[in-house]
Amino acid sequence: MTRSRYTYSLGPKGSVERFGTVYWNESPVSDESTCVDEVGPGDCGFFQVDRITGSGGLINNVHKGEKSYFRPYADNYVCAAIVAAGKASYPFISSYPGEKSSAEYATQLQARTNPSRPYVDIPVQLAEMAELPLLVKKAGDSVIKNHASDFLWLQFGLAPLIRDVQKLVKFADAVHRRMDEINRLKGKTGLRRSIDLDSLTASTSNNIVMNSFMIYVERMCETVGQRNIRGHARWMPDVDFSKITQREMVALAKRSLLGVTWDFSTMWEACPWSWLIDWFSNVGDFLKASRNIIPAHCIGLWLMRHTHCDSRTDQWSSDEHRLDATHVTKDRKERYYVSTGLTAQFPFLTGSQLGILTSLAIMKGM
Repeated sequence: MTRSRYTYSLGPKGSVERFGTVYWNESPVSDESTCVDEVGPGDCGFFQVDRITGSGGLINNVHKGEKSYFRPYADNYVCAAIVAAGKASYPFISSYPGEKSSAEYATQLQARTNPSRPYVDIPVQLAEMAELPLLVKKAGDSVIKNHASDFLWLQFGLAPLIRDVQKLVKFADAVHRRMDEINRLKGKTGLRRSIDLDSLTASTSNNIVMNSFMIYVERMCETVGQRNIRGHARWMPDVDFSKITQREMVALAKRSLLGVTWDFSTMWEACPWSWLIDWFSNVGDFLKASRNIIPAHCIGLWLMRHTHCDSRTDQWSSDEHRLDATHVTKDRKERYYVSTGLTAQFPFLTGSQLGILTSLAIMKGM
């Protein structure tokens, strides 16, 4: 069953006077919240809460007390944009550059919380290192081509090797953490993990009619949006871990951390161009999500999105009236169930990714 709740608080009224008549604005809603969720057995049901706050936007006469029968006289009159329900003129940014689909985030979530995920994927590293001498051998005599080869060596040879050596130094800590996950997996509720998946920003500018009754004011509104995406995954064991000795569990933890297996995920990562395909799809994550060195299965995946939009307009004044600056925030928190799936996209490439493609083009063309 779905339920909805709404709360709000009101701010003070203001007035505008003309031709001897006083007009009061509606009481502005300074803070309002709406919550929609599912009620029933279990947890992790659909949940969404929206909160909108607004301040400022008072219109006053520049010269207090100097009233005119023919001209409007404002006394803390709240502009229409702030009074309006839901502060509708102020935008809520719902689309963010670089945001992936729910299926992509779900697949990434399952891959990164999988108790079988490798810490240092030894089989893949051995397969990739075998190709490095060939990469260097193909470098020509030109300076540009040598630089391109050096850049590729750094990206695919030296940098991954350094990262893996650093990880191996901390391998004992990794084993301890993986053992903790296995012990939680043995528990009644299984393994439950929440991780950060993405952090995105966006901005927009739009013109807002702040007020049109008697006093017309139009201002530019600058809005900055921030979206943080987290995921929650739950895993249950496929075997009875009570029948496995402590030494066997430690060995299992080490095997999963080192990726000591030859499965579809290993074969994919060892393919020469899999890294490039993974820029445009989630095949790699999809295969990692299904690894099963530690026998367990995922029973549920949920995404949690927190979107915060901050909108501001600056102060305005004329010979007769002044409008205070406004500040409106729109905040949304939501949680919903998701499923994994294969996807394809055309992403915004990072500087490092563009550098790799440029280096490859140089080496091929010279």
